[in-house]
Amino acid sequence: MNVENTDILQSAAIEALERFAFLLADPMEQSALTASADGFWQAQVAFRGPRQGALVLIATPLLARQLAANLYGTEGSAITPEQAEDALKELLNVICGDYLHRMDGSASIYDLSAPALTTVSGEKVQAWLARHGHVFLAVEGHPMILSGGD
Repeated sequence: MNVENTDILQSAAIEALERFAFLLADPMEQSALTASADGFWQAQVAFRGPRQGALVLIATPLLARQLAANLYGTEGSAITPEQAEDALKELLNVICGDYLHRMDGSASIYDLSAPALTTVSGEKVQAWLARHGHVFLAVEGHPMILSGGD
């Protein structure tokens, strides 16, 4: 992912978090990324159209729970793991749609896959970081990593 695309993805993610989930996000340095006792969730959505590729979002289950609580208008303790997973996948859908719109305009048509979610260890995240360009965000104090594109 080139620098221009990374900037566009970062902007799309920050705005989607504010608009969709009522969460504030700021860029952060990779060095500030810390291990999560609960591991990380990795959501991925593939797209095909004028360009093809995939976007990947990595976050902690705790951030996904907070995201779901904001979307459902309830306390985090009332959120089920399934609701947290669904909220994270839906956030990725919103970010992907906004990113593609910013890249190609509203006239372009894309097919998106259903988002998939897996649990990954901190070691796998570190290995993955060595191979991809990224956007690092601090979302209400929680780390979020985005990567991908065409």
